[in-house]
Amino acid sequence: RHCYIGTNNYEAGKVLGEKAKELLPEGATCVCFVGTMTAQNAQERVKGFEETVATKGIKVLDVMQDKTDKATARKNVEDTIQKHSDISALVGIWSYNLPAIAEAVKEQNLHSKIKVIGFDAEPATILGLENGDIDATVVQKPYEFGYRAVKILFALAVDDQKALAELVPENKLIDTGVDVWTPDNVADEKAKLEALGVKSS
Repeated sequence: RHCYIGTNNYEAGKVLGEKAKELLPEGATCVCFVGTMTAQNAQERVKGFEETVATKGIKVLDVMQDKTDKATARKNVEDTIQKHSDISALVGIWSYNLPAIAEAVKEQNLHSKIKVIGFDAEPATILGLENGDIDATVVQKPYEFGYRAVKILFALAVDDQKALAELVPENKLIDTGVDVWTPDNVADEKAKLEALGVKSS
């Protein structure tokens, strides 16, 4: 391949970890939820998150996998709440995990005790932020994936070496970065997407 354009998932995990440190007291506990830990993005996100929260004494008790089954994803959250009555936060690593967490926590009326955080901005996640059921989510920039890819492909097609030198760093890795969405800024972030013709991320 000529280059990689996308999210640095380890760094994204660190960003979520920093937000968790803002939201949680020292010595808090949390559990992560994901489809499968065999996926590289899952491994990198969890590693970045764990390493970052550890600096404040926040412990990840478990990483529960659901094999991309949404019913299992919801059941994993319910089982965790029952098993760990003093849990401080529940963390959604893949996009569908965060809405499952928010729904389970809301149903049991536990949001005052449990922080709900994770990744991506599915429509259900955006609604959860607007309703105050989700505390924070780290959002990728897929619009940038496509936009930058086309610019680079065009430069390759016309052999514009000057443009390629400007668009592609020496290490061939283009990290498009992430944004942190919260109930306080969700309206503004949603408006930015809509200006691009995008409804979710």
